[in-house]
Amino acid sequence: MVQSLLLFVHVASAMGIVAALGIEGLVLLQLGRARLVEEVRSAMGSFRYVQRVGAASLIATVLSGIYLATVYWRWEGPWIGTAFILLIANAVVGAVMSGRNQAAIGRATAAQGSGRSPDVERSKATLRASFVIRAALILGIVFLMTVKPGSDLSLLVAAVAVLLGLTLGLWALRGRGERLEQAK
Repeated sequence: MVQSLLLFVHVASAMGIVAALGIEGLVLLQLGRARLVEEVRSAMGSFRYVQRVGAASLIATVLSGIYLATVYWRWEGPWIGTAFILLIANAVVGAVMSGRNQAAIGRATAAQGSGRSPDVERSKATLRASFVIRAALILGIVFLMTVKPGSDLSLLVAAVAVLLGLTLGLWALRGRGERLEQAK
């Protein structure tokens, strides 16, 4: 019974992470359409919902996952460690790419009267890239959690998730120069 309950918590909280990604996608759409400082600030304020849902879900997922991996799997499945590494990579990408650029947009909009500066546009593009990289990593984690492959396939899945994320991330950054020119 305890294992079933913890598995439910683990899956439900993982759904919360996906919900946070969905909210973030909507916030990024709103941010992409923002032209005035007030619109940019409003969109940036919506990131608090992503942080609330995402943080609570991530904590529940990690704690229930560690318990399940320790008590029931004894850390024997190679997919467990691989998924954990992807989760750490996801956190690093979020902290470095999203955190820094959210702060940069906040500083830029506090100092100017327009939401269309090169710095803001560059930060918006980086936030989009961070989003797609993290979404690809989460997709890889979900695959590992459901299929539970051996070590070779686990590493291949991780590599594909990273390459897919980086490719889509670069694609999200593509055209940044065009948007910068339009912002001037």
